Amino acid sequence: MHINIERLKSNGYYGIGLLIALIVAVVVLSYVLLHNPYQDVHERIFNIAEKVNKYYREKPNYWKLSTETAIEDDLIGNIKDKYKEYDFSIGQGADGKVSMPSDSTFDIALKHLSKSACISLSEYIIPEEKRVSLMKITITNNDKTTVYSWGEEQKLPVKKYSARSICAAKENTIIWTFQ
Repeated sequence: MHINIERLKSNGYYGIGLLIALIVAVVVLSYVLLHNPYQDVHERIFNIAEKVNKYYREKPNYWKLSTETAIEDDLIGNIKDKYKEYDFSIGQGADGKVSMPSDSTFDIALKHLSKSACISLSEYIIPEEKRVSLMKITITNNDKTTVYSWGEEQKLPVKKYSARSICAAKENTIIWTFQ
């Protein structure tokens, strides 16, 4: 029986190379599957809500709040420039209408969302400290409108997989209502 040492060495190197490639593939796949590409957008929305609450804390309500005044008062930073693929608004409703003197809440809305963005943004886990000011999340598209709020039929936080049947293939709008 003849053992070819050189062939065993090359097969061993081939096996080690294959093992390294497999480990790299697993790490990359894990990152892709576990990384939420919309995490930054979601965090920015809640940070903007905090800024608005601080700015209006000394005022009786959110009177005159709109996308334009939020830009003028430097409350939203560069979110409109950074996330150009979304139609961002702040104020009242999906279009960010100007808040009236009687309004005790305000909305932050993202329009023209894909199904993937709609699901990821609505099902994003809301940290405990950020839940206090959130009143409801509304998902709307051409087919339907669904409102999630604390203690109602559709409860906040939005449960994993519950938005999949609500979000359409495209043209979704999510409205976060804050107090």
